[in-house]
Order: sequence, then C-alpha cells, then structure tokens
Amino acid sequence: MYLIDSIVKVKWEDEEVENYIIVSKNNADKNKNKISYDSPFAKSLIGKNVGDIIEFIVGDKINRYELMEIVLSKAMIDSLDEEKNIIKNYITSHGINYLVHFTNISNIKSILDYGLLSVDALKQKSIKYECNDKQRLDKKTDCICCSVEFPNFKFMYTMKNNHYENFVIVVIDVKVLLEKECFCSSTNAAANYGRNIMPINKFEELFKGNRSDDFRSCYPTDVQSEILVKDIIETRYIKKIVCKDGSDLNTLKPIVHNSIDLVMESKMFKWRKERE
Repeated sequence: MYLIDSIVKVKWEDEEVENYIIVSKNNADKNKNKISYDSPFAKSLIGKNVGDIIEFIVGDKINRYELMEIVLSKAMIDSLDEEKNIIKNYITSHGINYLVHFTNISNIKSILDYGLLSVDALKQKSIKYECNDKQRLDKKTDCICCSVEFPNFKFMYTMKNNHYENFVIVVIDVKVLLEKECFCSSTNAAANYGRNIMPINKFEELFKGNRSDDFRSCYPTDVQSEILVKDIIETRYIKKIVCKDGSDLNTLKPIVHNSIDLVMESKMFKWRKERE
C-alpha cells in the first residue's frame, strides 16, 4: 500500500527507459504510466534496490527490467523507517548476528552464481536444484526459509528425500531483515498451512513463551521458528558457508569466493544448546 505515489524509473530489456507512478487501483491508467500498487510490476519493486535486475511474470511472459531510480512517497518512507527501527531494536536487544539456511551441498554452485533464490524464482530461471522440502505446506514458494542463529535441526534430521550428510549451512547477514521484504513465524511456517506466518514487524513474537533466565537471548523460543525472505537473498548477504566435515570442506574449496568464509563447524549440525 505504501508504494502509492512513489515514482520509479526503469530500463527494460529493449533498452527503453520509462518513468512510472504507483497509484491506487482506481487511479491506474497504463496510457499515462500510472500503475496500480497491486499489479505484478509494482509488487516486484518491493524490497528491491536501485541497480537490481528485476523480473515479474504476466501470463506466460517473463518481464525483466533494471531499476534505475525510485522516489518513495512520504508515507512509505515513514512506514519503512518505523518498521526498520522496530526490527533494529529487536536485533540489538537479542544480540542477533546472522540468519542461517541449510541446503544440499550440490546447490552451492548456483547459490554463489545467482544468490539464494525462492522455489518460484528457481523455476522462472530454469535453474536445476536439489529440493529440501518438496511439500512446502507453508505455501510460500516465493520465499527462502531461514532460521535465526541456528538451523532447524528437527526438520534437518527428519528429511525423507535428502540425507543429513549432504547438507551445508549458509550463514546470512542479519541486515536482510532490514533491507529485504521478510515475514516470520514463531513456529514451523508449514503448521496450519502457513496461517501462522506474520509480517516481520511481529519479529518479537519469536522470543516469547517459556524461556528460562539462562536461555540464549539470540535464539527464538522454538527452534522451528522461521524467517521467510521474499524472492532472493543476493550473494552480498552471504557471509559464510559451514560444512560438517573436511570432506565437504574440500568439495567446496574450489568454488567458494574469497569474500565468503568457508569453515567446518560440526556443532552446527547437532542439537541446539539453548542455555548459556
């Protein structure tokens, strides 16, 4: 909603540059480049930055453009500032440094090439991948599932279609909570078919419930709680890749960028120790 009255400048694949204004449904007029806030084009802008190459689908056609400039409406600026301050306070008060995402080791090459992509984005780009969760009962296939500080080991151990030995952990800069469109769930997002998923400004809900005084403040109460990041986590947010043993470490050494730490930490593949 807060995109309304924002002005964007984009360059399409054919090099044509256009300016658009995002408006309400009633004021939309394609002939005047006034685009509804709930259109696929407007929705594709959410969480994006100037310079990003963005895609959205209308029918069977993939549309691609570069975001050259965006002038946000005052309402959107005020809303984003307020939400960012709320999230920033949560991050600071709980001492949170990073998010994590576990994946099959065979996916790392494409992650380094394209970023961490949602299932929808992977399919749009026809990128082959090893699926961690073929059911996706949360119905959020446009999002990447992450955990706060420690992976969801319960889910990792109960995977039916993959093997524990094939997993590595991608460590992600916590700034994604401030800079990307995110959602959260205080328990497994698949519970109740995604009906527990909340906007990210409800992040504090993940830290409520039965917690002893020595419960690690950076850990959500439920190890299965989730952060869902919309569409893509660009490689600039990836800080580290964690392997469980030397064999996986050696497998990844030839392909991991120097800017990303590659380490072996077997404790990240065990049960979460919740107390100091």
